[in-house]
Amino acid sequence: MDEVNAIAEGVWGRILRMKILYFLIGCAWLHIILSSQYEALMLKEQKMLMADMSFFLAGLGAVLSVLTLTFDLSKDLRQGTAIAYLSKSVSRTQYIFGKFLGTVWVGVVVTVLIAIGFFMIHNATYGSLPVVMVKAHLLIIISVLPMAAIALFFSTILSEAAAAVLTVATIWMAYSANAISSVSMLYGGIVPDLSLFNMRMEAVHGTQFGWSYIGLAFIWSVVYSVGLVSLSGIFFNKRDLG
Repeated sequence: MDEVNAIAEGVWGRILRMKILYFLIGCAWLHIILSSQYEALMLKEQKMLMADMSFFLAGLGAVLSVLTLTFDLSKDLRQGTAIAYLSKSVSRTQYIFGKFLGTVWVGVVVTVLIAIGFFMIHNATYGSLPVVMVKAHLLIIISVLPMAAIALFFSTILSEAAAAVLTVATIWMAYSANAISSVSMLYGGIVPDLSLFNMRMEAVHGTQFGWSYIGLAFIWSVVYSVGLVSLSGIFFNKRDLG
């Protein structure tokens, strides 16, 4: 487990030290602040716009975070860093699991920071924050798990460009599960139903949903991610790294 933690720390430590990351988070906070000032344009619905903007930016931050995995893994293979790790006491399964955990941590940090910014801005502008807003943001944070698993899967079998494109396409399809529900093979589990984590409309309109829903969504995320990461390990163990 120490080897996995070391690889994960290398991923999130390197990415979280990038100043551009915090610049983008600052831009997200600025957009949320500006959206709260659109009273005239939004017919006094600027509060809803601000919440919707926060959910959108948190979701976008999650997607961009997991995309770093598609480039990071290819970079390690290209520069020989992966082979250096694997020549020691690190197995291929431990290596990709460490990459997965590191990427998940980056996605969690990004989405949490965006959510905290929204909470602070909302409290300063409108007062107390509805619990449903917290729950909806928590679901976005949890969604990092299956999205990172998808990025890892494509990264182990494809080039970085193809992996990035297919990751984005799959995530888009997964958030459009209602549109592909007629294709049973896809909807039945190969492409996950990420709309389970999209409670933007419910939160904006104050529709309540229970903590049990969040618990079940988390359990599903863990089960799906473990399955897809395990499958990624099978492909990666068969891959020629030379």
